[in-house]
Amino acid sequence: MNKDKLDTVMKYISSAFESVSLELAESEYKKADSLSIDEENSVAVIIGIAGTMKGRIILHSGLKTAYGFTKIMNCGDPLDKKEDLFLYMAEFANMICGRSTTYINNEFKERKLWLTPPAIFAGKNLQLVTPTVCSEQLFFSGDKGKFILDVGFEEGKKS
Repeated sequence: MNKDKLDTVMKYISSAFESVSLELAESEYKKADSLSIDEENSVAVIIGIAGTMKGRIILHSGLKTAYGFTKIMNCGDPLDKKEDLFLYMAEFANMICGRSTTYINNEFKERKLWLTPPAIFAGKNLQLVTPTVCSEQLFFSGDKGKFILDVGFEEGKKS
């Protein structure tokens, strides 16, 4: 993917994250140059990208941030079950990716992207690697915590 096209795609993904987080949690997130998820336990949601541009988007946050964010999504009430955290984070990632896909498909005037169902991972010192994917990261910091979006597309694919 050429740099101009990648910059456009990343701009739309960033815009989708900022607008969805504002709508869901009434929280403004600002892009950061870099940051790390400094909590020992973390959660990551992976959504695959299919179509003429193949890849994946990973939404990553610390467990504490995820619990706080999903509690807000649950109208301020504590989650009924621990597993509900994963459902809410998957829905948050789906909303970001869905909106990103709409923005990107509208920009390029064709349906280039489709999404796959989310896969959710949680654990200590989580590291996710996709060897065939060249990725870029978007970092967001706000009053509800920190998130990293790792956006990757398959190398060598024309789009």
